Amino acid sequence: MSKWPKIFTGFVVALGLLGLSQAASASSYTVKSGRTYNSRIVRSKGWRLWNQPYTKQAKALGKTGKLSGQLVQVNQVAKQGNDTYFQISRRGHNYGWLNAQGLKKTSRYVLPYTYTSQLYPLYAPNACEAASMKMALSVGHRDQDQLEDHHHEDA
Repeated sequence: MSKWPKIFTGFVVALGLLGLSQAASASSYTVKSGRTYNSRIVRSKGWRLWNQPYTKQAKALGKTGKLSGQLVQVNQVAKQGNDTYFQISRRGHNYGWLNAQGLKKTSRYVLPYTYTSQLYPLYAPNACEAASMKMALSVGHRDQDQLEDHHHEDA
């Protein structure tokens, strides 16, 4: 009779270790910085955003919704086998992890700037750096909906 409790305990421990190894393999993504990745565009509204690269323990944070068609930054990249997830953010807000298939590359980046002339209304032919800096800083203060083509003609 003393063998059965030991066998039962051994069996329970073995099942526990098996469960831990399966959980560890399910969450064994290789996570790296996304700094070398270019910004991407969210394909559509229906993609789920997760609090971590997808595993059974991952919790859905919502769907891409308003991010559809928007340019997002890749913060981190998680890979496991053929699965790739990107941690994305936009305008300083971290939205979570998205399957890489939910994003597409772009070769066109248009920054919405406010044109500043160094010659009008004040004639300042040596102020090109200051005018350029003012235009560069104006990019961060516009609404994302104005990211369409903004072509300004020189005065």
